[in-house]
Amino acid sequence: MPSDTPLQFARRLNDLANVQWSLGSRSQLVKHHPELHGQPQQLWHGFVQYEAALASAMEAVGSYRQLPSAFLPDLASSLSNLGIWQGDLGQHEAALVSTQEAVDICRQLVRGSAGAFLPNLAESLLNLSNAQRDMDQLDIAQRSNQEAVTIYRKLADDDPKKYTRGLAGSLSGLAAKQGMLGQHDAALLSSQEAVHLQRRLVKGHPNAFLPELASSLTNLGISQDAIGQGEVALQTTQEAVRIRRQLAKDEPDAFLPDLAQSLNSLGIRHINLDQHEEAVKSSQESVDLYRRLAEGRPGAFLDALVGGLNNLGSDQSILGRNDAALKSLQEATLICRQHVFLPKLATSLSNLGNVQSRLGLREEALCSTIEATATFRQLAKDQPAMYLPGLARSLGCLSQRYIEMGRKKAALAAAKECVRIFETLARSNPYFRVDLVLGRILQLC
Repeated sequence: MPSDTPLQFARRLNDLANVQWSLGSRSQLVKHHPELHGQPQQLWHGFVQYEAALASAMEAVGSYRQLPSAFLPDLASSLSNLGIWQGDLGQHEAALVSTQEAVDICRQLVRGSAGAFLPNLAESLLNLSNAQRDMDQLDIAQRSNQEAVTIYRKLADDDPKKYTRGLAGSLSGLAAKQGMLGQHDAALLSSQEAVHLQRRLVKGHPNAFLPELASSLTNLGISQDAIGQGEVALQTTQEAVRIRRQLAKDEPDAFLPDLAQSLNSLGIRHINLDQHEEAVKSSQESVDLYRRLAEGRPGAFLDALVGGLNNLGSDQSILGRNDAALKSLQEATLICRQHVFLPKLATSLSNLGNVQSRLGLREEALCSTIEATATFRQLAKDQPAMYLPGLARSLGCLSQRYIEMGRKKAALAAAKECVRIFETLARSNPYFRVDLVLGRILQLC
């Protein structure tokens, strides 16, 4: 490429990064290397080009930085793509830096062009929001996503054909973040609007918009469940699974991660309706998929695998399959310790303590639950809306562990703190039922 202009060189690097990233998928690998067809996944790891794609994307960003300000839009786009890929590979701090710079550039472009770059800003804000979410900066992530929704709504009012898709996608992302912050009424409204818009889009172009409809249906099911509409939530999530299963059958590399996510969500819907056999089936399939995906891209899928293992282990235990549950939860805890997933570590330890107790391992159970409670307490200091429920549940289990050890005074103190937190949560959330939650804790413990 020595005869290329600087602009041509930067664009070639961008194109190269896209090709390398696409070669990270098995279908593309088999297309370019037919000898790999039917071979175990381990045999084609050496071909995966994700790291090479990242290096090319970083070099492209460096090249765009050398160009005049007229090419700032290209730099912003390149930074956004780099941030997405960094996030997919688990490099969340780097992704936050890249996407934040992309947003800063887009804001500068909007100020200088009377709004011509508003679509670029909206897309960059969504990418930034996801990076902030991955860094557990949920309040900030919600604000970034809300700003993207506001921009897309204005754009869709002026040109619905062009921007309704962006509005629907940003609403779905907003619903997910609102739900994570306990804003369940707002999350329900956002996800309902997203599904409504995407059903309209699917009518005209089903192949193009079915994946996004399935994503919004998954978020809608979560929101419905959070406000007590369990049966409706189950039906909504089952529809998402049906769509994603068909998509994954046709294009497994593109849609297996989405199917795994919806199956995990379906397992939770079954759990909340006390349909534990069905929950185990969904959770097991989700775990099997995530395990396969994590072999190729651990940074992207290990966290999700841990979530699936936790759901699977809890349901196995409720069904009396405690040896299997112990194995699932020990694996989840080990992954969390190796990769410093603090929120998932707290949940894994709490669930592990419950299973250890059921197996008569009382000392180990107490140690696991004490560590879980301490971890939730640390997390709740910075993000109470997200982690106080986990702290309260862990305290409820800790009270049970103390009772098992004959430490009644410590058990009473933990139980009182648990109830105080749940009462506080109930005052701020009209759908929160302290009696049902405490009953669920006793069932698990």
